[in-house]
Amino acid sequence: MTCLYFIILPKNHLFGDIKLLKLLKPSVNRFFESAQELDPPDKFKSTHDFFLSGLSKYAEAMPIFRSGIDNLDADKIQLAANLIAEGAQLINQATQEVNKVR
Repeated sequence: MTCLYFIILPKNHLFGDIKLLKLLKPSVNRFFESAQELDPPDKFKSTHDFFLSGLSKYAEAMPIFRSGIDNLDADKIQLAANLIAEGAQLINQATQEVNKVR
């Protein structure tokens, strides 16, 4: 099955990238759980909310993305990519909020 991964990934991707993806899910989940436990100062609460929302999208995307790759399901891969893009937008909003506070 391993060689099938290369059908959907660009040629510059290596098998190590797929192994990295398998490692990312627990890391994203741990990071999300740790961030949820934080109690930011009032001036950073909206920033923290955007950040948590972005991390939530990443955490939601990881198992969908992995399943899409494992099953060569382009729809799942696209869904996960969309969730990751939404998460990135939310984290960018968090960054903008931080810059407003500075």
